[in-house]
This record gives sequence, C-alpha cells and structure tokens, in this order.
Amino acid sequence: MDQSQIDNLARTWMANIAELIRQKTGNPNVIPNIPMHDLDVMVYEDPENAWLVIDSARRMTQDDRMLANIAAGPLENLLSKHGEQFIDRVEALAKADEHFAYLMTGVWERNKMSESLVARIKAIANLAKRHL
Repeated sequence: MDQSQIDNLARTWMANIAELIRQKTGNPNVIPNIPMHDLDVMVYEDPENAWLVIDSARRMTQDDRMLANIAAGPLENLLSKHGEQFIDRVEALAKADEHFAYLMTGVWERNKMSESLVARIKAIANLAKRHL
C-alpha cells in the first residue's frame, strides 16, 4: 500500500467511527462496513500495513473519543495478535511522541498477550499517565 491508500483507509475508518459515535451506538460492529472490516482483517493478515493505518489515523486526530476507539480497537487487536513484533516500535514511538504514549493508556484488553508484553505496555501507559 502506498501512503495515499493508507491515509485514505485511516480517514474512512475514522469517519465511520465518528458516525457511530454521533449515533451513540458505541459499537463499530453494528453497521457492516467494508473499510472497517478491511482494517480488522488487515490487523490479522497484514499487520505491517495495519500498523501504518493505525499510525496514520492517530496522527489525524486529537479527539479523545476517536483516540479511545483507535486504542481499544485496531491498536489493541494488533498488539494482542502481533505484540512481540511491534512492541519495540511502540516503545520508541511512545518515547518520542507523548500523544502516542497517551494513546497506549487505552489499550486494556491484554488477556492474549504474554506477561512480558503486558509489562512493557503497562510501563508505557504508566509513563504517559505521569505526564498528564
């Protein structure tokens, strides 16, 4: 995927989440939507591009609700499935970007992660909480 495709998928995913928030459903699964489904599938089948879409989406917004949906949705899923592959990048980005570190405070579902991965994610979230 090139950068314009990545950004377009991120924008489309965020527009769909924004609409769901507007409708106050809070559940991205209530409306079948190909772009949202594409990102879900990408997390499992193409994690490198999923990482790029997630990063693009989080850079496009400062809205707390949108960031919470990114954190508790595709970012959490990516880390649950491929956390060991991405944790070094996550830590480096969190050190360089306090907004990303803050985003990590929304990654809660950790039952599919190794204990060492959970500890590293908690350390990032704790660091972010100290800077709030």
